[in-house]
Amino acid sequence: MNHTNRGNIAIKPSAFGIDFGPFFFARTLKRLIDAAAGKYIEIEVDAEDRETLVTVQQMLNSLAPKLPDGVILRPAFQMHLPDKVRQKLISECRILDMPIRIVKGSGLYNIGASEITDEEMLVRYRETFRSLLARGMRPMAATVRDSALLYELATLARNDRITADQFAFQFLDGLFGRSLAKTYVKRKYRVGCYVTFVDPSAPEEWKGYIRRRIAFGRKLLFGE
Repeated sequence: MNHTNRGNIAIKPSAFGIDFGPFFFARTLKRLIDAAAGKYIEIEVDAEDRETLVTVQQMLNSLAPKLPDGVILRPAFQMHLPDKVRQKLISECRILDMPIRIVKGSGLYNIGASEITDEEMLVRYRETFRSLLARGMRPMAATVRDSALLYELATLARNDRITADQFAFQFLDGLFGRSLAKTYVKRKYRVGCYVTFVDPSAPEEWKGYIRRRIAFGRKLLFGE
């Protein structure tokens, strides 16, 4: 972080009112955009319920051309999505024309929907990362503490002569995430580390987050 980059704010579409409709969501997000004007802040928009992914991206597309100086919108793009949803986001919503955050996707939303295999997801991840770098984009890569995938991405970039300042790795705050983050900082990579907080205007919001983290932990450990 410096005078041209003061960090990122990550938001949940559900917390910004997507359940009340696209225009309510866009209006709420616009208030944050206006507050961030001139402050060199990136606003990351998390991916949640796949039923709203396309709607959220359409609203981001409508806001992106009118962004004030010093503000960047960065949607999360899940690699585990069914092919139909993925292709719609790419071809119709042109998500890859925006700066994006590449995520595996935990599969915790819409539980019961069919998912692609882990290997297919990793192939998508690597291909998406590489294609964005080739186009001169600067993706952020969130790997859910996957040290093997981090090493692959770093090696892939190095083999393609992509310098470490052209992308960033992201980690969740915590003992393991912080340890991996420090490892890559020492290797001169750009690194971001999420710090979770609850806004006073939504004091109950943390409960949903904790439920998702517990569900993710169970899936990771037990495959449930």
